[in-house]
Amino acid sequence: MQAKTRHIRFIFVLIAGFSLDGWCQQDSGQAVNIYDRIWSTPVLYENPDHPGIQSFSLIGRYHGQYWSVNADQGDAADWENRRKIVGFSSKLFQHFTLQAQMFLKTNGGSLYGGLYEAFVKWSPPNKDFSISVGRLDYLFTGYERSKSSKKINAIERGLLVNQVMPAEVVGAHLSGKQGRFSYHAGWFSRSIEQEFDDFESGSATVIGAGYDTALLYEKGRLHLDYLHNPGKSEGNAFRPYRHVVSPVASRRKRATGYGCRPYAGRPPGN
Repeated sequence: MQAKTRHIRFIFVLIAGFSLDGWCQQDSGQAVNIYDRIWSTPVLYENPDHPGIQSFSLIGRYHGQYWSVNADQGDAADWENRRKIVGFSSKLFQHFTLQAQMFLKTNGGSLYGGLYEAFVKWSPPNKDFSISVGRLDYLFTGYERSKSSKKINAIERGLLVNQVMPAEVVGAHLSGKQGRFSYHAGWFSRSIEQEFDDFESGSATVIGAGYDTALLYEKGRLHLDYLHNPGKSEGNAFRPYRHVVSPVASRRKRATGYGCRPYAGRPPGN
């Protein structure tokens, strides 16, 4: 009876998830208005004309998952809290963004579970260009690392991507776009043991460029990223890879995206 109840609960959650996903994708003004009201709730302050503080919002993320196993040896089921992140984002002086987020611990003791992000971003007016400095979510090498995990359609990134690339880094990154050509470059510490770092373990650099082209579809893009990690023994951010190359050819037809995203990593000494 207990196993049957678990199955019914799982099927209900699954159906609800698909129903919500389909409702989100409906192209109707009502759905857009509903979500606008939901996402505007954490915005505590907003005044675009103020010279000092234009906005202040609470931000965060929660990722939980339910698992169930039924076997001859016995049954088991549980709920797992994967990610609990809270913080704030504020736009300052018209061209700056200040953002900080931390991991939450709910198993007793301190709520602070480590720093996720803490950075300042500068975006000049009327230009598709930005510079970010601080502790950053690493989104700079490869197709799957070009978007935050809260924006991708899949539950998780590919296993290879999580093994090759770090989650967060400390350093500086710039990006921009001119017409159909885009570019980015970054300079990062080779250590991620502390919230921030003094670069004693050395540094790594990344550079990339992209070009928008149709590729026989309505939309498409060619992109190439390269990461260089000097072969020193210190530092754990990008170990053990010295060179990572990621060529990407993505194409888009209607609302469906396709892409090939090979990775190449070379350990030290090879």
